[in-house]
Amino acid sequence: METNPTRRLLDRFSDAIEAEGIEAVPADVMISFVEVARSVDASPVAIGVLADPTEPAVVRERAFCKLSIQVVGRGDRVATAPTLADIVWPTRRTLLPA
Repeated sequence: METNPTRRLLDRFSDAIEAEGIEAVPADVMISFVEVARSVDASPVAIGVLADPTEPAVVRERAFCKLSIQVVGRGDRVATAPTLADIVWPTRRTLLPA
C-alpha cells in the first residue's frame, strides 16, 4: 500500500516522538509539518505551541496531535508536503535545469 507524502510526514514525525521525544524531531520534518498545517488552515495557536522549543514537551505533543487531526481531516486541501528545499529555496526549481 502506497501512502501519500503527508501521511509519510506524519509517520516520520510521530516515529521521532515515540523514539526520543518531541525534542528529537528533525528540523526538516518540523518545518515541513508546520508548512503543511499552515496550508490547510490548521490552528495557528497550536502551530505556535508546536514550533516553540520553550514550551513543555507534553504541551507540544498535544499540539502535534491536534494539528495531525486537522491535517488529516483537511487532507484534500494539500497535495504534497513541502520539502526543506522548497521552503528554504522556493525558486530553486526555476534556477536549476531539470
